[in-house]
Amino acid sequence: MRVAATSAVLALLTLTAVAPAAVRADTSPTPSTQAPAETHGPKAVPVEAVVDAGTVAKGEKIKTTFEIKNEGDQTLEITDVRPSCGCTIATYDKTVAPGKVGKVEVVIDSTNLFGADVKKVTVLTNDPGNPQIDLSVKSIVRPYLNAEPGYARFNVVQGEKSGTVTQAIWSEDGQPFHIVSVEAPEGPFTVSYREATEAERIKDAKGPQYMVDLTINDGVAPVGPITGGVAIVTDHPKQKAMRIPVSGFVRPILAVTPQTANFRKIELKEPLQANVLIKNYATEKIQLTGIESSLPTVKAEIVPLEEGRRYQVKLILGSDTPKGELDGTLKITTDSPKVPTLEIPVIGTVI
Repeated sequence: MRVAATSAVLALLTLTAVAPAAVRADTSPTPSTQAPAETHGPKAVPVEAVVDAGTVAKGEKIKTTFEIKNEGDQTLEITDVRPSCGCTIATYDKTVAPGKVGKVEVVIDSTNLFGADVKKVTVLTNDPGNPQIDLSVKSIVRPYLNAEPGYARFNVVQGEKSGTVTQAIWSEDGQPFHIVSVEAPEGPFTVSYREATEAERIKDAKGPQYMVDLTINDGVAPVGPITGGVAIVTDHPKQKAMRIPVSGFVRPILAVTPQTANFRKIELKEPLQANVLIKNYATEKIQLTGIESSLPTVKAEIVPLEEGRRYQVKLILGSDTPKGELDGTLKITTDSPKVPTLEIPVIGTVI
């Protein structure tokens, strides 16, 4: 009996000790029932991330305004706006108060676009949850004015006769129009326009047609690449402007390759040879009549490769050249009044 009583007392004590712990465990809140922590700060939300501008005339400026709403409780900062190629940002709000809407205005130049196109704009903000917002402008660019060939490319030689590229301009829909003005690209160009003659008209094209003549003055054109475009303004009701891209290259009469005779940094133990190629791009043949070096230890010789057209200039740096920097000139004379002399720098270091 005493053993049974003792067991009963121990069981009762055990229940008494465990029960409060069980009650405490039941009343403690679990993670799923805890209230979420309240967050503060700016919150950038685009009202419309993609705008469809529909069909636009080629050359038209597509103007779009995006709205960025600040749904946070602190000031939203638009730190930068980065457009893709072909876009420019007109204006954008740098700060947006809580509950307010900021604007990003985008202008797209459709002059060089054709058909379906998507231009993207990236907006950077101080919203830690949305620091970068990608916006898009969709459009279908349609030309109402056509040009044949539609581009002007010049590969010319400086000092040679001028060259002209002519464009035929007509309306795709046959709508009557006039050319109001034409503007040549920057540089040695002149441009003019006139109505097409019957012989010049594009076959099966309806409505008025014009010819635009672009001429390059090779005599003053600098050597190097040609870039730019002809700007044409019209009174066509659907396309007020068009652009004809211009490209090409103006070559020198005598091209020197490489342009500098460079012996580089050398430890001279024996005579060293270097070669320079001279090519004539003029219509007439040109003879190289003489050569002179300003450096006494550099000997030079003209070697004809194709008489009047291609020459090799062979330079020999003598082994008696003192150590130090080379800084001299080769002077070449010709029988051409266009290019009576050529000068080629000679450089290097003897160690």
